Amino acid sequence: MRLWILLLMVMTAWSYWYAPTAPFAQWWQAAVYVLAPASAVLGGVVAVKQYGIHSAQGRILCALTIGITGWFVGEVLWTYYELIAHIDPYPSLADLFYFSSYGAFAIGLVWELKFLRTQVQRARPHVEWPVLALAAVTLSGLAIYFGVFQAIKPDYSWLENAVAISYGVADIGLVLMGLVITVVTAEMRGGKLAQPWWWFLAGISCIFVADIGFAVFTFEYEQQQWLYKASLDSLWIAGYLAMAYGLGRFAVLVYSAQRNIRPVSRQ
Repeated sequence: MRLWILLLMVMTAWSYWYAPTAPFAQWWQAAVYVLAPASAVLGGVVAVKQYGIHSAQGRILCALTIGITGWFVGEVLWTYYELIAHIDPYPSLADLFYFSSYGAFAIGLVWELKFLRTQVQRARPHVEWPVLALAAVTLSGLAIYFGVFQAIKPDYSWLENAVAISYGVADIGLVLMGLVITVVTAEMRGGKLAQPWWWFLAGISCIFVADIGFAVFTFEYEQQQWLYKASLDSLWIAGYLAMAYGLGRFAVLVYSAQRNIRPVSRQ
């Protein structure tokens, strides 16, 4: 998984930043843009298989994987509209799949919160609540200012403005839930078990920043201005790769635990 992610990172750096005007560079960009979420889907499928769909954690990861699958389908459609059909992909059917993913993400994260509540052995230190509150206020303020007020374009249709605003509002919910889950997991279940959630939170955060950036710089992105397109696409790809690594770590932890148990059970 690490070598595959490193390869996609190199492909991203080369096609977007080093040689964006090289022959077939657009196709390389499209390839990595689709392979990144596909890798996250694959990591989720492997993790669900390791946990088992009938386990609580397996169902949680299944919901998250369904959410990532919606994003993957959206990226495939967006790439098709932009590179093959040569039509404006925003707004389009791709946005429908993007938005459908938020429901699955919300379900999975709420299930994880409920699951962690049953595992709590002691209360969190009071110092964490001010930190979480400060993070919530800061992120909400950024989302409202950049994702709502700055996203409104007088020259755009009401549908385009509504879609742009909705992305910022939806992302803030995911980031806040992911933040709470990560903090609780880190304290209650140890560093190794918290590590996958840190990666997943990093992925959601990258996508949150990219969505806000797209809401503010929609025109520049649609005009294929190099700096805006390279920056936003790189953030989206980094988000997918971080989630792919996090979900892969879930599978590795279960596999390692199973290997440690087997020798004992044979004795």
